[in-house]
Order: sequence, then C-alpha cells, then structure tokens
Amino acid sequence: MPTPRTWFLAGLAVIAVQLTPSFSSVTRAAAFQDSVITDVCECGPLAPIGIVAPEGGFRADCSTPYVLKYGSGEGARSTYGLLDLPPCPEGPCATKGGQDRLECEIESGYGCVLGSDFVGREIAILPGSKTGPFLRAITNRWYADTDQRQTCYSQYVGNGSRVLHVVVLEPFSANGRKSVRVAGFARFFMGTLPVRSGDDLVGELVVPPAPEAGR
Repeated sequence: MPTPRTWFLAGLAVIAVQLTPSFSSVTRAAAFQDSVITDVCECGPLAPIGIVAPEGGFRADCSTPYVLKYGSGEGARSTYGLLDLPPCPEGPCATKGGQDRLECEIESGYGCVLGSDFVGREIAILPGSKTGPFLRAITNRWYADTDQRQTCYSQYVGNGSRVLHVVVLEPFSANGRKSVRVAGFARFFMGTLPVRSGDDLVGELVVPPAPEAGR
C-alpha cells in the first residue's frame, strides 16, 4: 500500500483562489494538476482529519489509495493528524466537547462552513490516536451508507456517507508540534472499513464535478 510522504512542492508558483457568488475554490496549479484541493463550500461538512499531500500530488485512481489515518502505533505522525477544529455553534456537534465532539464531527461533519479564508491558518493537532471514538464514528458512517460494498468510487452508488471531506495540510514536523497550517481541502472515498485499532483508514481521491458554465 502506498504511504504518503511528507513534502511540499518548493516550486509551487500559484495557489489560485477563485470566488463566485455561490462558492469559492482553492486549487494548486503547475505540477499539482492531479491534486484536487477544493474549498469546503463545494464538498460538504468537514471531518477533523488532516493529511499531507504525497510527492507528485494526489491522483484520482482506485489503485492509488491514500492513508488518511494510520492505525494506532503505526505510521509517521508528520503525514496526517486529527484536528481540533474551531468551536462551532451550529450543527449536531455544537453542544459536545472533548472526545465526544471529535467522534461527532467524524461521523456527522463539522457544523460550520469554512471558506477560503481558512486556508493558511494554523490549527491545533489533537494528541494521541483517539482509537475508540474514531472507530465508532467511522463505523457509523459506513453503515449509514446505502452502499456498503468494498468497491471503487467509480462503482459506488451510495448516499455519500462514505465520502470524507478532509483538510489538506502543509508539511510539518511531528516533534513537539501542536499545530499545523491548512493548505486546502479534498474529498476521499472509503473503500474499506477499518475495524481494529491497528487498521489504517485509506481513501480514494474523489474529484468534484466542474462548476457549470456561468457560475
């Protein structure tokens, strides 16, 4: 299974921010043509999961899954992180705190819409693997979907519950690091369900549909 490596494109020339009346999007140009990083306004409620882009950028290919979260005790902490998103007064998780809020946000999504102004901000990393609340939330998302087959996104016909909207992070060193910087957003499809503490959560990149002409 490919393992994401910590990196960031030093020669990145453009981070284009496009604003329209209905939504905004953030895309990386040049060598990031295969990496689709979009504003959350386009892709729905956000899960508090952050991932660093691998070398060459993300590719939308069922045979190229990405590790969104390693199982407990595995993986490099500098390639992903569970995130402490800012408190949100809206949505099903508004009155929850601590691990209950984390579990709720993984299962139901962050209640507030984060726009392009969120890109570039520092956000706190949650310590530890949070295995219990993480597995419960991911399991509930899986079984809330109308399509529970282990399949590729191209064959998927479910209700979207297995599509995770996550934060793309700038590279960071895990040593003593308590916060990370937001680079953008992306969507990933859960092709398999992690059921044990040592199981990785992997996802296939999902490319959002192009906006309609005139939007």
